[in-house]
Amino acid sequence: MAVTFWYDMPRWAAGNWSAVFFGYGPDLAELLLSWIVDLLVDMGGLPLLVLVAVLRRTSGLLRVTAWVLLAAAVAGVAAALAGGFAPGAYLRRYADYSAMEPGDVPAGVSPLWFGAAYAVSALLLMWLAGGVGRSRFWGVVTAAATAGLLGFLPAADHAGGRVTAAAGCAPLDGSRGGGEQREPAPETAFVCQVRQSRVLKVAPEIPDRFVVDYGRRLCDVYTRDDPAELARVRRTDGVAVRELSYLLADICPGAAAVVRAANERQEREYQEWEAAERRKCAEAPRHRPLITPVAVVVRPEPTWTDYGDLEAYEPETAEGDPGDDLPYEDDVLSAGPGHLLVHTHPDVTLCVTTETYRRRPPVETRGWDHVVEAGYLSAGELVFQDPLGGVPLPDLAVPGAGHYRVRVHYAMRGSQGGEDDVQRLLIMAYPGRGDDVVVHRKRAMR
Repeated sequence: MAVTFWYDMPRWAAGNWSAVFFGYGPDLAELLLSWIVDLLVDMGGLPLLVLVAVLRRTSGLLRVTAWVLLAAAVAGVAAALAGGFAPGAYLRRYADYSAMEPGDVPAGVSPLWFGAAYAVSALLLMWLAGGVGRSRFWGVVTAAATAGLLGFLPAADHAGGRVTAAAGCAPLDGSRGGGEQREPAPETAFVCQVRQSRVLKVAPEIPDRFVVDYGRRLCDVYTRDDPAELARVRRTDGVAVRELSYLLADICPGAAAVVRAANERQEREYQEWEAAERRKCAEAPRHRPLITPVAVVVRPEPTWTDYGDLEAYEPETAEGDPGDDLPYEDDVLSAGPGHLLVHTHPDVTLCVTTETYRRRPPVETRGWDHVVEAGYLSAGELVFQDPLGGVPLPDLAVPGAGHYRVRVHYAMRGSQGGEDDVQRLLIMAYPGRGDDVVVHRKRAMR
């Protein structure tokens, strides 16, 4: 009791009594009963009883007190061993402060320590009561000590077993590195998710098999889907079981079915969204060239970018690094020697058409919000693409290396960022001298 109060944790086995003797979680009456038991056991009840028995020194009271202590010792050991953890883990205090988060409550001192103290006290009281002789007393003490040591050692069915550390698991994002690796067994995958996500409050030293056993018990609760049982588990374990579908999916068929259905639904929704985006580009107005181009490429589906930029960059002809500021910048185009950046809205459907010519095409501004052109010295490949990857646009340097003029036409249909909006982008390229930037039309971007 002194140790309990020293650590400001006057809780012996509230969780154990509740979980072991009352199932997944007590109702109000059972919870009050468990509190009363804890109050009597580790908050002064039994020590006061021992004190009264010693002061009065009546043999009957001493024997009754000894049997009460032995009963409390047996109950403590039963609560510890029936809780589903290795006895060796109970030899330490429950709380692992390195793994605790704000709001976690330490669980107190192990019931096994209380049980050992009560058993020794009971034997001393029996000796004091004269119920056993000194020789018999030491025989009982020896037998009890031997049995106690055996009880504290991990038995075959409570062996520690393998403990997988979070650092030894593959990252949760799926990136494994070091080449292809085999998928882990379902139990291993579940343990790794528990270790890394810390959704379940499981101490790092708990062996894997106990973690899996706990997961299977949660799976049973998940499968039964009984509202009262779910509420009890939330109250006692602090776990919303129905929100653990992805965590339990590796070892729980019911959760796996829910996750599979959710993934299939998301895939259908994504395919429907992609089809709708492709329809937007198919329905967008097509450009009709005023002179015959060498090549026209209309992208059949939207061009996706991470940040809205399409970049043409050739280190052989560019000045500076790709991240350097360019001499000319506006809402649609940034330009410099050997380097062009076309700026678009990253979250709006982008429909792209490219046209290449052997001579300068007429300037067209009707139907476009912004039309600007700049010079570009190519080493032989004039290709726009997302700087972070993705599918590149066609090569616009059809005649090969040389100096080109690149004209960019941009239009936004709708109110920028709306669900039905679409961006149109037409990029023309033709051989031509001059690095100057010419703005043919510039409308304030919305």
